[in-house]
Amino acid sequence: MPFYSTLPNLPRVIPDPDVEALGSHIRSRTIAAENPYKPINLALRRDLPELLDFETTSCDPVIPRDELIRIRNNVRDQYQSLDIEFRNIGSGKNAKPFMASYNQVWSAAEGGSYCHYQNDADVVQEILNLLDNSNRLYEKAGNLFERNFDNSLQAMRDGMQRFERLVGQTDYDVRLIVNGYKRFLETIFQFSLYWGMDPQLDNLIREYDRLTDRSKTLYDQGTKVIQANFERSFTRVRNAFESLKSAHNHWNHVDGFIGFNRFEENYPNLVNEGVDFGRYSVFTTPPNSQSIQAVGSFFRDVNGWIDGFPEFVLFNSSRGIKRGGGLPEHKFFAESRLLDVLRLVGDDFARQSSNDKSHYEYRNLFITSLSYPHNGKMPPHAEHRKGLDCDLWTRRIDQTEASFDEQRTKDLIVSILKKKGVTRVIYTHEEIVNSANAAVPDNAVAVRLSGHEDHLHLDVV
Repeated sequence: MPFYSTLPNLPRVIPDPDVEALGSHIRSRTIAAENPYKPINLALRRDLPELLDFETTSCDPVIPRDELIRIRNNVRDQYQSLDIEFRNIGSGKNAKPFMASYNQVWSAAEGGSYCHYQNDADVVQEILNLLDNSNRLYEKAGNLFERNFDNSLQAMRDGMQRFERLVGQTDYDVRLIVNGYKRFLETIFQFSLYWGMDPQLDNLIREYDRLTDRSKTLYDQGTKVIQANFERSFTRVRNAFESLKSAHNHWNHVDGFIGFNRFEENYPNLVNEGVDFGRYSVFTTPPNSQSIQAVGSFFRDVNGWIDGFPEFVLFNSSRGIKRGGGLPEHKFFAESRLLDVLRLVGDDFARQSSNDKSHYEYRNLFITSLSYPHNGKMPPHAEHRKGLDCDLWTRRIDQTEASFDEQRTKDLIVSILKKKGVTRVIYTHEEIVNSANAAVPDNAVAVRLSGHEDHLHLDVV
């Protein structure tokens, strides 16, 4: 039989990670605590004030030269600091130090528009040149941050492509999706930048957001596909089990031969569906755990049924005892110990009938029912399912035949009752049953039951 009485591998379960918390952890680690997109105050990028071309002016109050020199010196010092911060950017993506220094330059300029004498224009021009240079550094810094950001973003792009392929190819193992998502999150990098530093940088930051949002969408998509596949797989296993359950019920209550054949036909489908179900790795949720437990219960039930299918032996005709004519072979299976008894019974009957030359059906016993090859209900009998009982017929014991021979029938029953292992013989003839029991009081018993006028029924241990 193509049965393997084992429990298949069951799906693996893993805790359902708090993805939102996981993503928040990555973001809090990679993005500055304050708003990383702090808008730049464009008012700081002032237009250069126009120089006044007259010695005295109607503006008031006029800034003294020594005050302008103080402002210039402060701006010069802050610009030097700004230049140092620019040179320190390197491959970094943290604009906070540069922007703080940039703002200090403009703070030192104290507005950048002065009421001054024409003789002090050289000092004012120097201040304006420093402010203009700071704006140029601002633009260069924006370009540099854009280049650095783009270089780092490439790893996220590559990671997204890998994750997309993984989600598209993974349909049964949620661990792959979880690990793939974590690997993508590892490509998310730390930065602290500001909107408005560079238009292309703004686009790259938006791309960064799209990639991170896309990763969560893919994660949800991939895990939902696996969950849906898992549920469909469970449904297929359950349906295959129900088919086997129906076949087993048919074997047990309707017809054992048909039921067993149905069971045998449908069993490979359950095995295949069980193997497929066992491939899955899903989240540990109550419904998933219940499904896995149910499949384990299915297979334990089926394995119990398989253990209940015996392997009976086919009866082959021997001296004095034959299979009944016109009956299918599958009705002639039994335990070996019954077949051994039947051969002895056949030998006895052959000796008793050695002088009976008139007809084949007078000289042989005929078995009309044993059991099915693998047990099961054999209609219309109530018994004939343990491989330990049998029906025998011959013309001499058939009370419906003119050739019925009371003495020959009694002698046959007595010879059967004397056989080791026989426990009962059923026959519908009170006088023969009583006299047979009297002849062998210490052996098996003969029982009178209706419905056995034309044949004997015998049982063995």
